[in-house]
Amino acid sequence: ATEILTSAGRELAVTACAALDRLFPAGEPVPVSYTGNVFGAGPVLFDAFAAELAARRPEAELREPDGDGLRGAAVLAELAPTLPPEPGVLWRRP
Repeated sequence: ATEILTSAGRELAVTACAALDRLFPAGEPVPVSYTGNVFGAGPVLFDAFAAELAARRPEAELREPDGDGLRGAAVLAELAPTLPPEPGVLWRRP
């Protein structure tokens, strides 16, 4: 079970880093957070996530969530008019 959680944490970090690589140049400081019930699995998963993120993007600053996923969506909706479109990541209806 520990290996499954460790692997899951690493894979979540790989996914986060793929998004970072698409949106931010390597070496650029960027805040990163997490959300979802999967992080309730405990420190084994979280620690693996944090370690993999640090190994792949050491300039990333891991922060605690400032709300849940719904709050994040609301913030993006508020900011949408000022953000450049990013096809496949962020879009708005014409």
